[in-house]
Amino acid sequence: MTNDSNFDQSRYIKLLTKEDSLKKNEGKSLFNENREEDLELLSYRIGLQSQIYYNRKAEYLSLIKEYLKENAGKDGASLFRLQFLHIYRKDNKALKTLEEEILEKGLQVFSTFLLDSKSESFSKLIEQIVSDCDFLTFNPEETYGFNEDQFRDSIEKIFFQMRYQF
Repeated sequence: MTNDSNFDQSRYIKLLTKEDSLKKNEGKSLFNENREEDLELLSYRIGLQSQIYYNRKAEYLSLIKEYLKENAGKDGASLFRLQFLHIYRKDNKALKTLEEEILEKGLQVFSTFLLDSKSESFSKLIEQIVSDCDFLTFNPEETYGFNEDQFRDSIEKIFFQMRYQF
């Protein structure tokens, strides 16, 4: 892994500290004060979140592989969605924990948390699976969403991309 040259660690910490201070002292967010800085902070957060997903790449791939190996129908799709979204939510909480650690320890956190250039592409595929999970439906009457077969096909295509890109 290498640290991404577009990720200015000092600037990120400055924005994170500013937002933290605004919340604690004034009950405001950076969004209310300076939208340009808020968007910049969001950009940094997306980079970190992408890396968190990428750090768990083996677990995501293993879960997808297990789902695709089985032909468990509705129960298998439902269980996969539950397990996948559980990992995804844990990773989203991990960003909050990481930011708390960064606020406490500063730049030294980045000596052990490096950004990989592949993380952004991987993250997009994870987000696509999340979207697919949101649109999975078991009601044949619904006209929107994915039925089990469409869901599985989509997951297979994404898994194919993941296997050959990462």
